[in-house]
Amino acid sequence: MPKADPSSKAGPRLATPDELSEIAGRLWTFVDESPLPVSSGLLASRLRQEYPEILENWNGLGTFKAFFRSLRLSRLLWLSGSGGRVLDPSRHELEGALPEQEPESPWSGAEDLFPVAREVCVLTGAPLLAPKDLRSVMGALVQVLTEQEFKLPTTVQAVCRQCIESEGLRVRPRDVNFLVRGMQMNGHVFGQGADDETTLASRLFNQVLFLCEREQKVPDHNEVGRIRTWISGATLA
Repeated sequence: MPKADPSSKAGPRLATPDELSEIAGRLWTFVDESPLPVSSGLLASRLRQEYPEILENWNGLGTFKAFFRSLRLSRLLWLSGSGGRVLDPSRHELEGALPEQEPESPWSGAEDLFPVAREVCVLTGAPLLAPKDLRSVMGALVQVLTEQEFKLPTTVQAVCRQCIESEGLRVRPRDVNFLVRGMQMNGHVFGQGADDETTLASRLFNQVLFLCEREQKVPDHNEVGRIRTWISGATLA
């Protein structure tokens, strides 16, 4: 039987779930550390250096943009032009562009909510999750609470896992923690039979309004309506 050539290069392979989670964390960190939107070329180069076997063909998807989209990283958006850039719109300037209008963007179809939600999140520190992503988190939280006793650290981790398993959505634990703690600070006590999506959305909505007012921002009637729709869709209408 011929021996394998030790100098031969292994071909590309698909990533394991753990590796995808690790790569997602690296992307979030790269963007966190940059004061400006990050060039997609720079991100692609860094990731390929760290994960050459997996990302030679972008996990079988052919391009970095397709791979980035497949990860479904909450908060991060793709900014078209100049080869593409990735940003967190609650931290980075949009430079006149509107990434929320891209068809594949998580904000597609919710363009009218984006400016108000962005202002609220910049002001209060709330995570700028797209409406459908925020509702996925709320649904995952309700599901987790039907299956296990509420304990903040383990509940947060379980919600993150549930989002990946059911929606393919990746949400950072610190963002889920912010949302859950916000409900608690608005008076919600988990585990007392009122852990339904309508009640939890109402708690979060009221807490966000409180945080706005604490920062000397009093939303007008139209802004309140958009904040309500961003957080809960038709749930609180």
